[in-house]
Amino acid sequence: MARGSAETPAYHQDGQRRSPGSQEVCSVTLLDRSQISRLARNGKAPQVSLFMPTHRAGRDVAQDPVRFKNLVTRSEAELEAAGYPSRVVADTLAPARALLDDEFFWQHASDGLAVLLAPGHSDVFRLPATPEELVVVGDRAHLKPLLSALVGDGAFHVLALSQSSVRLFEATRDGIREIDLQDVPRSLRAAVGYDYEQRSLQFHTGAGPGKGGMRRAMFHGHGEGSDEAKTEVAEFLQLVDTGVHALIGERGCPLVLAGVGWVTAMYRGLTRIPDVLPDGIDGNPDRMTPEELHERAWAVVGPRFLEATSASVARYEELAGTPRASDDLATVLRAALEGRVETLHVDTGQQVWGRWSPDVLEAEIHDEPRPGDRDLLDVAALTALATGAQVFADQPGSVPGRGPIAAVFRY
Repeated sequence: MARGSAETPAYHQDGQRRSPGSQEVCSVTLLDRSQISRLARNGKAPQVSLFMPTHRAGRDVAQDPVRFKNLVTRSEAELEAAGYPSRVVADTLAPARALLDDEFFWQHASDGLAVLLAPGHSDVFRLPATPEELVVVGDRAHLKPLLSALVGDGAFHVLALSQSSVRLFEATRDGIREIDLQDVPRSLRAAVGYDYEQRSLQFHTGAGPGKGGMRRAMFHGHGEGSDEAKTEVAEFLQLVDTGVHALIGERGCPLVLAGVGWVTAMYRGLTRIPDVLPDGIDGNPDRMTPEELHERAWAVVGPRFLEATSASVARYEELAGTPRASDDLATVLRAALEGRVETLHVDTGQQVWGRWSPDVLEAEIHDEPRPGDRDLLDVAALTALATGAQVFADQPGSVPGRGPIAAVFRY
């Protein structure tokens, strides 16, 4: 798989970079439900979960590798304190140490970074939101900080469509980042081929291919053109949709379209993306910077997220004090295990360390993490997510109820 260029900082889906003769160094992946499920199932110990803010520009960019090195050093100390052999410690942390030397990676950071390590394997996620700095060493990956990039807090995509350019972005309320389109055609000409385009030009304009003005009249004007021209565009958009669906189709995030009206309408009519918003950004997106697209897209999609969160909070408050809702952690854990959680709010800024025994349906909570402990908020969120619950990753202090977790039950 090709590496992203400096002009197009890339998210890679299942992408890998290897040094000669080494184990897997790192994979930078798009985050979706399938990734979360895979990570939650991985029981190979030890597992190290590293989270930190990163910077897109400015002097702090040069300090990000230093901060990351400090996290790796902390991880090494915790692994050694847990009694793991030096060989296992070195094998587990090798991908993180290799990442320290990847100058390209640090020059194209997003707002946050998550690195999940296990012996012989690693996953790296560039996050579009800023996590708190955190190191967790245990038998399972710590995944709760990833939920804010997946569900409930305004994660969405923007697809900027024109006949001469295709750009795909991942965004949240706080930022936007372009996704590497890999094999998706970037223009109508790339999709239908040079010879096909030349024949169409001659047919529709009666002119040869030599004059750029005639070319612009057909492919870059404001009208829809003839039926044959629209057929070409439809074929182009079908190819685009196949590639875009492969990248984001299972992520469950809404998609905002940017483009002239007839092009976006045609795309809506053929796409397999399940959640394309009926409103979009009208106009030629080629003239819009990512920042302009982000501002206009959030105006479209933001109210939807705010409404969903507000409705969920109101639903909880309506049912609070009845058997259909609870902010008691042990009660929520039992309901999640039984598949009864309908909606869940969890505080992404807190950890509740302890142990959960499904056999006796009891939670043992500790003030400080002990060997073998897990963040029980993380356990509840992942268990509920696996059973189809709607999970809201709330900012610290914004969870309804009296604590760091609150749930509405299906029955």
